[in-house]
Amino acid sequence: MGANTRGIAAVSERELELGRLGTEPASWHYQYRNSACVFVGGLDKRLSEGDIATVMSQFGDLVDVRIKRDRETGQSKGFAFIVYRDQRSTILAVDNFNGAKVMGRTLTVDHSEYRPGEKNDSDSEPEVTFQSYLEKERLKYKKELLAAAKDERKEEKKAKKAAKKVKKQALEAKKLRLRLMKGAAASSSDDDSDSSSSSSSSAPARRRRRRRDDSSDDSHRRRREKEKKGKKDRRDDRDRDRDRRGDRRDDRDDRDRRRRRSRSRS
Repeated sequence: MGANTRGIAAVSERELELGRLGTEPASWHYQYRNSACVFVGGLDKRLSEGDIATVMSQFGDLVDVRIKRDRETGQSKGFAFIVYRDQRSTILAVDNFNGAKVMGRTLTVDHSEYRPGEKNDSDSEPEVTFQSYLEKERLKYKKELLAAAKDERKEEKKAKKAAKKVKKQALEAKKLRLRLMKGAAASSSDDDSDSSSSSSSSAPARRRRRRRDDSSDDSHRRRREKEKKGKKDRRDDRDRDRDRRGDRRDDRDDRDRRRRRSRSRS
């Protein structure tokens, strides 16, 4: 801890023991009542404006954060100026952050008469404001979003290409199955034509056999018809014989009745 840091800490502790408020004229803070800026030294050079704002905004709203950087390299010099919205926040920042450790380094926090935009240093290093840092972060975030959207479009194109390839492969497989089915159908038709050509030589024999079968069927049918007609004729003959016998019986009965009547009269 440097001498300046120890001195600020000792004065702050003494005023705390005496019960003095930072806004009282007897307090050493009172002489900086018109300045809302504090000096922050001992910073790690890797810290950005956003990192410092995150740490120092615990005691009030920030208006500006400016890290002093090297004019040629743009690298942080390890100190910055913080501007609060309320001057009373500077008292809290000095009393609480002075001597604190951030990333292993002890901070020196003190009041400052620094004014944003004024030439407070002899060298002309570029000024980096908190607003410019926020704009830089916004542009960085926008670039990240655009890169993510670009990657997403690439992935969509890859997925569409893969789906198209799968569809093409399925179509080719379907065409191959159709060709195989057509080939099988053609081979079966060739076999049928061969079998038909081989059987064409036996067509006359089949026709003769069919005629024989037809003639045998005709003779069988005629025989059945003849047998049926004979049965009908015999049945008719029997019916006629029965009718004649019945007629003769009736005639005989009539003669017997007449004879009996004649006998009874005599």
